[in-house]
Amino acid sequence: MEDYCGAFDTPWFKANDMCCTCQGQTEAALNLSAVAGCLDSDWNVGDSWGDGCDWYAGNPEWCGSYDWADFTASELCCACTGGLSHTTECVDQDNGAGDITGDGCDWYTNYPSGCGLYNTADFDSTEMCCACGAGDHVCTDTETTDSFGDGCAWYADNTEWCGFFDDADFEASNMCCGCPSTSTLNLAMVGTHCYSYAEDTGATDWTNDGCAWYAGHEDLCGVFDDHDFKANEMCCECGAGIPLSDICIELDFGQTDVTNDGCDWYENMNG
Repeated sequence: MEDYCGAFDTPWFKANDMCCTCQGQTEAALNLSAVAGCLDSDWNVGDSWGDGCDWYAGNPEWCGSYDWADFTASELCCACTGGLSHTTECVDQDNGAGDITGDGCDWYTNYPSGCGLYNTADFDSTEMCCACGAGDHVCTDTETTDSFGDGCAWYADNTEWCGFFDDADFEASNMCCGCPSTSTLNLAMVGTHCYSYAEDTGATDWTNDGCAWYAGHEDLCGVFDDHDFKANEMCCECGAGIPLSDICIELDFGQTDVTNDGCDWYENMNG
């Protein structure tokens, strides 16, 4: 009974995106090319070789190499620092203070291995510097609007409607700071066909970041590991995780539809 797929969706449960038995019911399916908090905006347009943003998720070193008039990877693809999303900017909190050699947070951007080694009474890089997993994270909403012309400012006061009025270029959970991120697209799977072990356990590193944070910060894989989080063993972004080929992993993670059913119900109905 695949006809049920999508019939009972909520803003936080999308059967066609989450459930193996329902995949392929929509063109969107799984946005495997996006990173957390970002939606690719190529809309089926390809580069000069016909490849879309999903290809660049596994080949970010080629971003910009095959651009043409209708496709600019750096503008369209999350893997190339483009796409549609809210932005979360990290602001260093050293306020002019320096470590024992007088260096501030900007120095640690180039030398993250020094984090915590040269602290003083007035300067702690692990508490002040973005490069060391600290700093103040400021979220900025996207400027696009939903199907009714409302932007993120409206959702800040109406969070219960997040996801109801999404359209082709607006996804509230990815674009508005006031909307909670879903666990459907972007959070559990990053890159192409890979599942991060950490998603099963909810594990995070010692700065409370999960695997998704390491997309774009691959050079820091392993730097912030703790007892239950090993980036180089758990995260697709760090060359680990579970490669997905012939297997399918349900992405509901405890989320249910309007009748409180999860993906297992759809599998039984399909059977």
